[in-house]
Amino acid sequence: MVDGLLQPIQSLIQSITSFLNGIISTVDNVTDEVVNTLLQFLTALIQGIINLINPPSIVDPGAISLCLFRNTFIWLRNGSRFWIFPIFVVLGLVIGFRWTGSAWTFYIVDTKEIIAFSCF
Repeated sequence: MVDGLLQPIQSLIQSITSFLNGIISTVDNVTDEVVNTLLQFLTALIQGIINLINPPSIVDPGAISLCLFRNTFIWLRNGSRFWIFPIFVVLGLVIGFRWTGSAWTFYIVDTKEIIAFSCF
């Protein structure tokens, strides 16, 4: 999915950059305030695009680490929900064992995919 979005996003960024450069070059007396405003706009736009591709984590890895070695129920962005027994939280990943309904299986989930959790 990310690969399919990368080319259109790069094209959009290039178009916006060209547009802003065109505005700056046509104005005789461009103040630092105008340039800074345009750069802030472009920066915010790029950050928004990056967040669409790779959304920030909703769940704080530090918060979910309080659930280590405890039965934890998690809800994911894709609508999945299940029990997990986390044993590590490292680099934004929760590593543990997921209950499949009949057995515990090794499982790794990115905290960016978790929208909510509750441990018991």
